[in-house]
Amino acid sequence: QKSLKTNSTYVYASCGPVRSLLSRDSRYESRGSGAAIGRRIVLTAAHVVHEGGQTGINSPIWFIPGHPFSSRKYYAKTAYVAKNWVEKQDFYSDIALLVLNEEMDIPGYSGIAANIKEERTVGQTDRFLPCYPAQPPFDDQKQQ
Repeated sequence: QKSLKTNSTYVYASCGPVRSLLSRDSRYESRGSGAAIGRRIVLTAAHVVHEGGQTGINSPIWFIPGHPFSSRKYYAKTAYVAKNWVEKQDFYSDIALLVLNEEMDIPGYSGIAANIKEERTVGQTDRFLPCYPAQPPFDDQKQQ
């Protein structure tokens, strides 16, 4: 496993902030987190890249894997947003996939789970978040 100037493992390197400029007013930035699930694919929340309704997808969109130990930005070429988020702002559909312009230079990727045990869910949504864990070195820190 490759280190990022700390004792962190690849899972920390595969997570980071997702930022985008609002489509309706590019003076404002939308912020959230994302997890790299492939060399050019990032899983994030739809509300970070699309406000819902007819506003359109925010642009530009970028991802910073391994933040705060890395500041390298990777820009999205394409964003796929769940239809129910766009049409109804359905929070169970608050999901988006980003396809980046280039492959990320990180040591690994996060996985995706389906059909998880009931005690880890709220309704049909998984409560487990793959990024920014409570253990060191992050200690439940919030993204800046």
